[in-house]
Amino acid sequence: MTEIRAQLQKIQNLIDQNRQDEALEHLQPLLITPPEQANDLYWCGQLAFILNLNRPAANLLSKAVELEPEAPHYCSMYGLLLSELDQFTAALDWLRKGVRLNPESPICHHYLGRHYYNTGQFNLAIACFRKTLSLKKDFLDAYLYLVYTLIQQTAWEAADRWVDALLQLAPEHLMGNVLKSRIEFRLHKAGSAKERLQNLLERYPDYDSGWFEYGTLLQKCKQYQEALTAFVKANDLARHDAIQADFHLEKQAKVQDATLDGLTVPPPAPLKTAPETQDTPILIIGFPRSGTTLLSAMLDQHPELHSAGELTTLPDLRTFAEQQLKAPFDLTAVNLALWSEAHLDLAELLAQSYVALQAQLRENQSISREARILDKSTANVQNLPLVARIAPKTPIINIIRDGREASWSCFTQDFTNYIWYAHHYLDAIRAWQQEIDMARRYAQAFNLNYYELHYEDLVQNPEDELR
Repeated sequence: MTEIRAQLQKIQNLIDQNRQDEALEHLQPLLITPPEQANDLYWCGQLAFILNLNRPAANLLSKAVELEPEAPHYCSMYGLLLSELDQFTAALDWLRKGVRLNPESPICHHYLGRHYYNTGQFNLAIACFRKTLSLKKDFLDAYLYLVYTLIQQTAWEAADRWVDALLQLAPEHLMGNVLKSRIEFRLHKAGSAKERLQNLLERYPDYDSGWFEYGTLLQKCKQYQEALTAFVKANDLARHDAIQADFHLEKQAKVQDATLDGLTVPPPAPLKTAPETQDTPILIIGFPRSGTTLLSAMLDQHPELHSAGELTTLPDLRTFAEQQLKAPFDLTAVNLALWSEAHLDLAELLAQSYVALQAQLRENQSISREARILDKSTANVQNLPLVARIAPKTPIINIIRDGREASWSCFTQDFTNYIWYAHHYLDAIRAWQQEIDMARRYAQAFNLNYYELHYEDLVQNPEDELR
C-alpha cells in the first residue's frame, strides 16, 4: 500500500469511527496538495464529500475525470458533486455519461437518482433508485433515498413498504428507524412511532438525530414538556463547546458595536465597469427559519424571477478578497482597502467576477436572460459591505420572523453542526437580535437598497406583501 493509500485508509477509518474532526485534520494536507493518481483523487474526493466539503471534493473529481474521462464512477461522482453545488446542467451531462459508460453500475444509477431528487424530479428519482435496487438488492442508501423521495410525494404507504424492506436488511439502521417512526405517525400510528423511537434511544442514547426526531414527535403529540426535554438532550449531544460559542457571540457583538457606531463611509473610488442591476441577484436575507425559502418560492412563481437557492458566490468572493488583502474581510478592511484608489483594481475584479459567475449560473441552470436571479443565502447579511462596494444597487430583502418562533425553530432542528447558536434557545434569541441589528446598520451606513418584510405579514396577506 502506498503512503497516500495508507493516509486515505486512515481517514476512512476515522470517519467510520465517527471521528470527523480528526478525519478532517488528516484530510486537509491532501486538499492542499492533491494526490496524482486518478483512483487516489477519486477516493480523496469521496472522503471530502462525506465530510461535507463539496467544493474541494468537486475539484478533486475534476482532476480525476481529466486523467480518466471514461471511468464511469468518476464521471458519476463528479456529476453528483456538481449537482450538490447547483450546477445542474453540467451535473446531468456527467451523470448521464457515467450511466452510459456502465449501464449496469448501481452507483451510477443511484447518483443520477440523487440528482433528480435534488432538482425535485421525483418520478425520475424513483425510477433511478428502483433501477439501482434491481442491480444491487442490498444497496441501503438507495432504499433510504427512495423513502425520502416517496415522503416528498406524500406517498406514505409506499414509503412504509420500502422502509420495511430497508429494515428487513438492516434492523438497526438508525435513519431507517427514524423514517419508519415518521411514517408511522403520518399513518396515524403515533403510539407505535413513539415506542420505536424510545426503543431506539434506549439502545443508542447518544444518537442526537434520534432525540431531535423524538422531540418533534412529542411536540406534534402536544407533550410539550417532554418535547423540550428531548430537544435539550439532542442539543447537548450535538452542540459544540457552549462556552466558546457564548464568547464568540459576545465578542462579535462588541466588535460590531465598536465598528458600526457612528460609522461614516467615505465616497468610494468609482468602478469603471459597475454591474448593471439585471446582472446581479436580488438578495433575500434573514435569520434561519424565518421564511427565506417560502419567500423565494413565492417570488419564483413570477416569470421574471428565478430562485437559485443559497448561492456561495458572495462568500467565495469574500474569501478571495481576504486572501488578496491578507486580512479578515471586515468593515475596516472595506473602508481602508476596497474603498480606496489603492485597491481599485481588486474592487473592479470582484465586481466583474460577480457578474461573470451569475452568467455561468444562468448557463448551468438554463436560466432565461430576462429572469432576475434570487439568492436566498441567509448568511449574506455578513457580506453586505462587499455588496455595497461591487453591486451597490442590489435589492436586498430582509425577511424578519417573530424572534421567539424563529429561535425555537432553530433550537428544534438538527442545526448545531453548522449553526452553533442553535444549541441553546437564549443564544438563538440573542443571535436573532444581533443579525437584525447588523443588517439595519449596514443598510444605513452604506445606503443600501434595503427593504424589510415581516414573515407574519407575508403569511397573512401574501398578495399585498408581494406587490
